[in-house]
Amino acid sequence: QLVAYEVKRMKAEEGNKQKILRHIKELAEKLYKNENPYPAVTVHKVQRPTEGCHLRLHQKPFPRLDEGTVQWIIDQATAKLQTAPPTVKAEKKCMVPSGPPIAAILERNGNALANSARRLEVVRNCISYVFENKMLEAKKV
Repeated sequence: QLVAYEVKRMKAEEGNKQKILRHIKELAEKLYKNENPYPAVTVHKVQRPTEGCHLRLHQKPFPRLDEGTVQWIIDQATAKLQTAPPTVKAEKKCMVPSGPPIAAILERNGNALANSARRLEVVRNCISYVFENKMLEAKKV
């Protein structure tokens, strides 16, 4: 979708390496945000007490919590959440134009894109084998 909508821009940038690099960085950021929409959330596991632990005689009472320390920890967590990147909105489904014809791309870039086209064809075949439940062929590919 990113490439299909910006064919004219890419053609205008062909001679200017600075613009091309800036465009690639923008695309990389968009792709990264697409793949990693939410910051990593850590979940801490708390072990369950063993059976019969309440029958032990040497249980220590739960320590008193210091209100200032608890508030400090809450403030630290709130500050981290405020500096976290904003969550990404769910995008609406839309039709994506097909983009430039493959023949035009192959003329311009030659073998490099021919190789990647072959790789895409191999991946496409592998995925179709998986959905057709032909696992032996998929493993071979």
